[in-house]
Amino acid sequence: AAATAADDAGLVVHHLERVADPHPEHVGAHAHPVALPRARGGLHVGPPQLEMPPAIHQILRQREVRLAGAYAREVGIHRVGQHRQPHPTATTTTSTATPPLARPPSRSTSQSYKSSSGPPPATYDQEGAGLDYTVLGAGALALAGIAYFFTQKKKAGGGGGGGNAMGGAMDGGVAGGEMSVAGGVNKFPGMPVFLEEGVPAAAAASSAPREISREFKRALRDMMGEMRRYSTVDLHGRNLGDEGAAFVSEALAFNDVATCIDFGANGIGPAGCTAICEALKSNKTLEMLSLASNNLGDAGAVVLAEYLKTDTKLTTLNLNSSGIGDAGAVALAEALKLNTTLTALELNSNNIDYEGTTALAEALAVNTALETFSISGNYVGGMGASALANGLKQNTSVKGLMLNGNDIGNAGIETLCKALSERECKLTNLDVGNNGIGYEAGRFIADYIKDDTALTHLNLYMNELCDLGAIDIAKALKDNGAIDTLDIGGNNILAAGGGGARP
Repeated sequence: AAATAADDAGLVVHHLERVADPHPEHVGAHAHPVALPRARGGLHVGPPQLEMPPAIHQILRQREVRLAGAYAREVGIHRVGQHRQPHPTATTTTSTATPPLARPPSRSTSQSYKSSSGPPPATYDQEGAGLDYTVLGAGALALAGIAYFFTQKKKAGGGGGGGNAMGGAMDGGVAGGEMSVAGGVNKFPGMPVFLEEGVPAAAAASSAPREISREFKRALRDMMGEMRRYSTVDLHGRNLGDEGAAFVSEALAFNDVATCIDFGANGIGPAGCTAICEALKSNKTLEMLSLASNNLGDAGAVVLAEYLKTDTKLTTLNLNSSGIGDAGAVALAEALKLNTTLTALELNSNNIDYEGTTALAEALAVNTALETFSISGNYVGGMGASALANGLKQNTSVKGLMLNGNDIGNAGIETLCKALSERECKLTNLDVGNNGIGYEAGRFIADYIKDDTALTHLNLYMNELCDLGAIDIAKALKDNGAIDTLDIGGNNILAAGGGGARP
């Protein structure tokens, strides 16, 4: 049992430096053993405290010889005695001993011990020979680190490209999509765009043309076929973009069938608008054009304005929700001063403020063709409404005015109603809903509609007229016989105000 325990623990009863010691009295049960590190645990034990029985001593001596032979083969000793003289105090069976050879000097500094107190170099017996677990562990950690590094680079680069492509992505960023590389070199579909250092991704994405796929080209050809077959073509929400708009504009240039085309909600910007306007210069039939809900902005409005100055075909233009501000409104106003064919212009839900409103009012004063002017959902305000009133007073063509949702208030509705009463060309449709008009303005509206015989549609929805304003308007309606559609809901009118109006 003791021998098995000693063997399992890997006990070595003496330091390997003493293996070649010619003095047998230094070896034995009373020597100071040092445990060698082993692959199965590296156990270190202290010197034995008890006298070992002869049988156990013999087992340990045999293990000592095996380890000495392994060490001798490592350092170059080819012959080591198989038997040593036991300690004089130990009782063992006698045998013929061969004098051990003296250990030769180490051939390299890496094989020699730095000190007798330091640990000897790792020597394994046959059970653990050939495996260096420290090296294996270090290699595994290195491989894991390399794998993690490349995984992170792949994630950062969007999973595309290697070599120079990865380096470009790390240096400048990536703009995704089926585009060509910034600089004009075409790449395969799906190749991201690698930006130059300091160039924003959004700017590069907008400047680089999108590559049109085969499927998209088929869809565009179908749209072009519709334009050649039908007089009214609905291309709303087809995700054309500037590239698609430029593609289908080829069919628009010499089209002699379509009279109304809706390009709304297609992500068309100034570049696409430019392509459409260039095509319209050769078109002879188109009368109604919608570019609503696109990204025209002021730049696109300027392009359209330049075209409208010389156009003689378009009668209806829808530019709702196109991001047009004061600069774009000013450009369109200049076009209205020269255009003689446009009869309906819609600028709803844009960003037109006082400056743009004033410019449009000045254009209305001289324009003689426009009949419907819609500017709802902007920032006209009371002062803008007063400017429009002055322009409309001189205008001789506008019959429909939509000012819904512009917060013109009591001051704005007062000047507007006075100007409309003085006009020679009367309105047939007036929308001033959702403008913060209070009960005080009820009498101004009543004075305007009392003697007007042309107005047929009046929208006062979502204001603050209350009962007092409603009573004033009701009295005027008794004398007016033209209005057939009145929307006065959302004005907090109770029984007193609602009972005064005729059915």
